[in-house]
Amino acid sequence: MTIVKVEVCGVEGQGRNVTLAKQDAMRRIARILEMDYNPEYIVIRDQWALVYATPHGYNVVMPSEKSGKLYGHGHGELGPRDELVKATRLNLLQLTWTPADNMKHPEATEQENRELASWFEFQLRYKAAEEAGATDTEAHNYAGKNPQTPELWQDGYACGECAGCAPGQRKGLCIKVPSWRRILGDA
Repeated sequence: MTIVKVEVCGVEGQGRNVTLAKQDAMRRIARILEMDYNPEYIVIRDQWALVYATPHGYNVVMPSEKSGKLYGHGHGELGPRDELVKATRLNLLQLTWTPADNMKHPEATEQENRELASWFEFQLRYKAAEEAGATDTEAHNYAGKNPQTPELWQDGYACGECAGCAPGQRKGLCIKVPSWRRILGDA
């Protein structure tokens, strides 16, 4: 099947014929005119982001953590503005979270804290393993409960207080944060 492309006021439309292609371009123009062009400046602790619209879709710009230079990305036609604002807020909450916040970021809503709970837990478990002397790989496996390394996170291993520790096992991992089985209540 042949696809016809036309441009109306700088906006491309596509269709099986010229009429349908023009109608597609007009629908795209209508969407562009209906967009919310009010920028939204989001600040959480020392991080910020700007969500704004262009005729090509919604975009976000924020400073790079390392260089401080601005970087951005477009949301295009992937979804509405409120989804980009929500995703940007969650990203800023992660960037500004510290272990002292524990399981609740003070600038997050209850809903956002619930959405970020597993991420918070991973970070706390990683920090506990790191403080117990685990390597980066061991800490990551422990925090993520890697099924290939159950000795890092299952109850009864590396507790530092029993004789059941596996040879060569790092001490102190299972007492810093309870195992998944206990957290989920199926131990």
